[in-house]
Amino acid sequence: MKQGLVGIHMIVQNEEHYLPRCLGSFQSLASECFVTDTGSVDRTVEIARQHQATVLHAKWDEDFASARNISLPLASTDWILCVDADEYAVEGIDELLAFLPTVEPGITKLRVTIINRIGEQEQASVLFQPVRLFRAGRGYRYIGRIHEQLVRGTIGDRERAITADESIEIELPIDISKNVSVEQEPLAPLVIMHDGYLPSTMAIGHKPRRNLKLLQKQLAEQPDHPFHLYNLGVTYCQLGQVEKATEVFAQSLHSTPLEAPYRPTLVRDYAKVLIVLERYDEAHGLLATERQHYWGYADLHLLFGETLEQQGLEERAYQVYAEAVEHHTDVGTPENITKIEWQGKSDIAKTTQSEPAYVTEQGSATYKPYTAMGRLAQKKGFLQEADQLYRIALVKMPTYTPAWRGLADVLQQSGEPDERIAEQLQVQWKEGLQRDDIEVNRNITEVVQALASCGAYERALRLLQDQDRNHNIPEADLVRWMLCANRVSEVQEWAERQYRDGKDRHLFKHSELKMDWAVACWAHGSALPSSFLAVNELEEGSTWRALDSLLCENQPQIEIEIGTRTNTETKKKSNIKIKTLNNTETRVKSHLKDESWDQDKRIIQRDEDRQKVTTSQVSAGVRTLARTIIERAVHTGQLPLAKRLHMKVAELYVEPHERLLHKQWIAEVLYRAGYTMAAAEMLIQCMAEGELQAQSLFILGETVYTRGHYDQSLALFQQALEQEPGLQRARAGASHCYLQLATEVMKQEITRSPSVAELTAQLTVLEQKLRIADGLPWRTVFHAKERRNHVAEQSHFAMHDRKG
Repeated sequence: MKQGLVGIHMIVQNEEHYLPRCLGSFQSLASECFVTDTGSVDRTVEIARQHQATVLHAKWDEDFASARNISLPLASTDWILCVDADEYAVEGIDELLAFLPTVEPGITKLRVTIINRIGEQEQASVLFQPVRLFRAGRGYRYIGRIHEQLVRGTIGDRERAITADESIEIELPIDISKNVSVEQEPLAPLVIMHDGYLPSTMAIGHKPRRNLKLLQKQLAEQPDHPFHLYNLGVTYCQLGQVEKATEVFAQSLHSTPLEAPYRPTLVRDYAKVLIVLERYDEAHGLLATERQHYWGYADLHLLFGETLEQQGLEERAYQVYAEAVEHHTDVGTPENITKIEWQGKSDIAKTTQSEPAYVTEQGSATYKPYTAMGRLAQKKGFLQEADQLYRIALVKMPTYTPAWRGLADVLQQSGEPDERIAEQLQVQWKEGLQRDDIEVNRNITEVVQALASCGAYERALRLLQDQDRNHNIPEADLVRWMLCANRVSEVQEWAERQYRDGKDRHLFKHSELKMDWAVACWAHGSALPSSFLAVNELEEGSTWRALDSLLCENQPQIEIEIGTRTNTETKKKSNIKIKTLNNTETRVKSHLKDESWDQDKRIIQRDEDRQKVTTSQVSAGVRTLARTIIERAVHTGQLPLAKRLHMKVAELYVEPHERLLHKQWIAEVLYRAGYTMAAAEMLIQCMAEGELQAQSLFILGETVYTRGHYDQSLALFQQALEQEPGLQRARAGASHCYLQLATEVMKQEITRSPSVAELTAQLTVLEQKLRIADGLPWRTVFHAKERRNHVAEQSHFAMHDRKG
């Protein structure tokens, strides 16, 4: 006799971290709960009993189906819901309780919606709808050592269950890690979240290794079975063995029948790894065919668009992104992910859908393709269209970071001042807050980060200062923004406050924070304070002190002091008021350098017997550290420091060719940061002094190409390829130059012989090829931050490096 409506059934092993959340979320739904423990040594069993679960004990025999079947005959409820410990209900409990009694008796199993989180950001998730609810006492059970499948009926053996025996109903795998679709059973109004496969969790867990072992056993029992091969490929991806994944995906796809319900997801995953490996031709061939089989699968359109974009077919990519929006099922839309409407009795009892419920990444049918379309429109110079597309994406998902950054970037490219960019972003943010159908972060984090991403650091910091809300922005980002806004004194004050408080000193184990502190000190004209040196290990501290001595030689030394006293009487002091972002004030004391202070404050001697680092070791370490600091100084806009350190480090190189290589490296750093003219001037100097490396030749060639000097650019690209034949960017650049030169020649011929129609036709073909070539991702991409530096004062940088 049935005693309840729904029973929860699960298998566990060492799940004390997840189990309370899981059982608590289903507490109001379940009339009974069976937890089959397979050998936990933590508090899992205790926690299960605290939640009034019936605990069953079973020896783990490396067979998930066997363990899951143990509790099924004990069910006393009408329905069984199978869940895992790393899942929890987020929506639909009350609706499900109202809905289940209305389901027609002939319907014996139901799908539920599962949101599988695949990244730390809230929108990074995959939606799928497997069968998890089924009627008790109807002959259902599981088969399969791993990625177990729900079956119904009497079977002779496991192999027979895998075949198409009419007496057996075979469901899709119930485990979320399979990422497969399901037959179109009615959809119950229950939404479950799963986060057991987050990258952070996978990094410290053993699931992929365990799955690999079980899949290998399964394949030993059923050699070359396509479903198990597919899951083996997924496991290889989780283990980072992408090449192996492509091999087994290809093998699985070859033998998987077209009607197999997991096949569209196999195609999606296979295409994704091909794109990761930059095997775009193979991905193109796969998706061009398979999209025709699964036209409603937005993920395939999105992946095909990405493939086309990488192949330079940007106009076609734009069309395909539009198809991802136009041709998709309602199952995969963001609205259904965040708020899934419950279907009434008559509707769900008669549900028949022509398209399967595909496994789909959140946003594949809406905000992701809109953002991609906006990016392409912006690249082609259609800035107003790009603006509109980014805004549409943000309407669909108000927390989608790429769309926020794209909108800020296109506003800056359109010539809007920072104040106007901030206003526009805040208007968009307020529109998102007014929506009732989606949960939006109730702070202005996205706006602030978008402002910083487009180089409007000062405006971002001011906006934060005006807000009373928590912003959840990492301190490392805030410190970098202050440095980019040239608030070097505030960075120094912040660092000293963290050191003074003591409890936050662990922050400086973060290498970027420590670098920014040092950059701020040196940019301000200060030596590294004792507090900075105190947070370093001995050997690392020696390198910092050596670099500090190199930079601060013959310069006044300044040290920030907050709530501490110094014991040197030879200091000359002057008090300076500093107002920080937090509106606090501190006293900054300036000290003129002398020998006693230099030894007392800049050299920390805690143990007289510590071994000294040799001069050669310090020199090598100083050069390495100096490169890191130079790169950080350039990227934070502290060019005077970068120039000064560059000159000092150049003196450490004994051989002329080493100095030449160092100068080329500096030029490359400047170029990537957008200081293109300074980089070009420095490379021209290097060319006069000796031979340029392939990467430097490419940078100089790209600079010349931008100015329309295609013959000179071609010569530079060719020289780069002579040194490094595998430099694909130089090869693509040379192809562009040939096309540009051929187009110019053809235009000249048409001018001389305008009546020759064949010349016009050839020009049309050339221009078409040039448009395709322009879409290839060979040129350096400069966003708003770098575009600002194109016009910054920079031409004097290289001149400081001249000798004699």
